Amino acid sequence: MIVDLDQFADVAGACDLLRAVTYGVAAAKREGIGELLIHHEPQRGCPESILDLVRVEGLELRACTPKELASDADRIQLDCFTSFPSPANLSADLKDPAGFYRLWRESYTRLRPTREVSDALERLNLAAPCLGLHIRITDKSNRRPSEYEIHKRNVNKVLRRTRRALFAKLRQVGIRRVYLACDSKDSMDHWSAVLEKAGIEILRNPFATFSNTSFRHTSGTDFMTDLFAFSKCIHLVASTNSGVPVTAALISGRPPEEIIWGRYYQPLRSLESNLERLERRRQKRREAALGGRSHCPTFAFMD
Repeated sequence: MIVDLDQFADVAGACDLLRAVTYGVAAAKREGIGELLIHHEPQRGCPESILDLVRVEGLELRACTPKELASDADRIQLDCFTSFPSPANLSADLKDPAGFYRLWRESYTRLRPTREVSDALERLNLAAPCLGLHIRITDKSNRRPSEYEIHKRNVNKVLRRTRRALFAKLRQVGIRRVYLACDSKDSMDHWSAVLEKAGIEILRNPFATFSNTSFRHTSGTDFMTDLFAFSKCIHLVASTNSGVPVTAALISGRPPEEIIWGRYYQPLRSLESNLERLERRRQKRREAALGGRSHCPTFAFMD
């Protein structure tokens, strides 16, 4: 069975590739196959071979030879932008699509890091409870944004919401440790200062480097350290739509629906506080209508 990643050409990142690989892992388990062939020519979005970045528990991944590629072996191809595992992504001719969908999601939990990344994670001491914070703005803001991007004018609003979401979750779970991953050095410096000022212990990727001429992650080890570190965090907060926290949640076995997205975050308020705030606004309108004089009883004025 061959997973053909060459279809992704020059647009896919590592999370896109892992989506196709995990689909193949699920198919191999369903068919009782112990080996999965991978056809991958590194491209701009993922400049290293996926075979050098990840292992799969209980399944051998092997590079596909030209002869095997030309054969009529079963081949798995997925649209790069089919989002993450969902029933809508499944082939129409699948038997028991619901069962295969469960296999697909479960296949993420079989992904394992390389030894180098495992050693880095051990040094970070992620065994103690930790919250993950993922800041990604540089390639997710646009003056003509898609549904997965934000408008440049809304960047500060999204970052403020992300900050509120982060501290609300830290208070809720009662921990003071954050694994921090950012997409630029300026962003890393800013959020480090914010967390340090609040007395939060910060854990950082020891392989993290930054480049103004490439994507945030400058090596496969760099990327996989962030990905598997996030998978060990008990909760994830992310600024904008990104495959990294979603993939990390799937690796951990937790539902991606639990991720808190700063872009969409709206703090919940109690019914009483909402009613009190509404009544204060009504009272101000009544006083303005009466020339600044208060008027009782307030229940006589209904909006």
